[in-house]
Amino acid sequence: MNAQPQALEDAVERLAQKAVALPHEHRMSLIWSNHSGLSEQRVEHLRALFVGQLSSAQVHIVQGEAAPALRVMIEQTPSRMVLTASVPAEGSVRVVMEEVARSLAGSEEKAATPARLEKELVWTQERKILSAALLSESGDSERQMVLLMEEALLIYSRRRGAGSCRRRKGCRIR
Repeated sequence: MNAQPQALEDAVERLAQKAVALPHEHRMSLIWSNHSGLSEQRVEHLRALFVGQLSSAQVHIVQGEAAPALRVMIEQTPSRMVLTASVPAEGSVRVVMEEVARSLAGSEEKAATPARLEKELVWTQERKILSAALLSESGDSERQMVLLMEEALLIYSRRRGAGSCRRRKGCRIR
């Protein structure tokens, strides 16, 4: 965890206090949605903390009953963790929010493999390339590279390691 591991928990407690202050029923169903990179274990801990705060304010969470829905969402932006709670109220919806800097929310090791970008040089030449695209059919071992240059459109094919220029269409770009 980072320097302030309780920052996210504190934000959940503040969100619960704000949600309790909204006009609401004393019995509500809870719809909890996680759209962030937090682990399921951490999210479940935050949910339990939220429900505990509601219970201490005499708001009871029920399941399987017809009760108004209290919706809580955890969202993640590049710099913030955003928590929202919404409660239906007389033909509209009341919403409250809390934010925490991601750097203060604490970091976690995730079991899933994170997305990763790799940069790879695939072509060089002295003539100017206006545009390029790499194409491949799913399940096909053939890959194609299409190059648009000032004087031609070139399609290179690569099948099982051997590459060659398959088609060349002359054109003039002005």
